Amino acid sequence: MLKLENHYKSSWEVSVANCLCREHLEFEYEPGFFPLKSGIKYTPDFVLGIPFGDKQVIIEPHGVMDQAQFEKFALFRQIYGHDYFLILLVKNEDIPYIRRDSYDDIWPIEFVLLLAKRLHERASKPQEDEEFAKL
Repeated sequence: MLKLENHYKSSWEVSVANCLCREHLEFEYEPGFFPLKSGIKYTPDFVLGIPFGDKQVIIEPHGVMDQAQFEKFALFRQIYGHDYFLILLVKNEDIPYIRRDSYDDIWPIEFVLLLAKRLHERASKPQEDEEFAKL
């Protein structure tokens, strides 16, 4: 059940979709946008069908990030953070430079399959929400 490559905007998105499908995790790709402020909108890449406590999981693979993107993610979390758990996927060497207020969890893109496996395991044991931070 692999996703078609021409449906996604980047090779990272293809990789994430394939890993999620491999682990039989339901998701929607760019299901819609969230209004933030002054005409700014955020469209999440992957919204998963599994919860984190009472929050829905968003996976956002992202290459180069600038200050505007940090602000967008931070603002999204301020407004919608009570309903969504945002996981950023970035290059391992970029992790120290990503603003902490712009994500709930962060993973190296190189470990996307491991993340999908952990999410699958967690979906099988939803009562263990506090363990999610130990992914």
